[in-house]
Amino acid sequence: MQKAKHLLSQKSSYDNTMLWAACCLAFFGFLRVSEFTVPTQHDYDASTHLSLSDISVDNRNNPQLIKVHIKQSKTDPFRQGTDIYLGATDNSICPISGLIPYLSIRGAQPGPLFITKDHRYLTRLLFSQKLDTLLDHLQINTQQYNTHSFRIGAATTAAQALIPDAHIKMLGRWRSDAYQQYIRTPPRQLAHLSKRLVSAPISQGGSSHATSSH
Repeated sequence: MQKAKHLLSQKSSYDNTMLWAACCLAFFGFLRVSEFTVPTQHDYDASTHLSLSDISVDNRNNPQLIKVHIKQSKTDPFRQGTDIYLGATDNSICPISGLIPYLSIRGAQPGPLFITKDHRYLTRLLFSQKLDTLLDHLQINTQQYNTHSFRIGAATTAAQALIPDAHIKMLGRWRSDAYQQYIRTPPRQLAHLSKRLVSAPISQGGSSHATSSH
């Protein structure tokens, strides 16, 4: 993640800011690629796909928490929806500092959360292409990583940070033992877990990075 951030910030542009925001959201939100992209340029559905209106920031002047409403997912077939809370990490890798600059330049027009400068929607294919290009520039083998690496990398990093299993399952919205249905964690406590995701020790294999495993 650190190398990706450095490269994207060196070549600062609207699309690089958008890509970094998407990477931060994917990692810290433990998201599946289908949860933050749209299928094709012609298949956006505001009732299903992640939209600008699904993002809430606690304080625009000093943001510390972002709420992301996921309207449906693989583990939510009845579309009950779920809220994900991302918090400031006090680290260079941070979902708040990753998303806020993009939200500032995106504009307020309704539609998918992620839109390129030339007004294309961020589809799964487009995200995969941009990720492959980024990995190529970093001289990382693109065959070893894919768009799902963010979600699994986040879970691996969370485990290295000694985040309890119950919280990891909650963050990733994985099915778990029935007792976890009764866990009610305050949003700010969930947001605080973002900071712990960047406090994990870096292993020899680099598995504490978002794209370290798949």
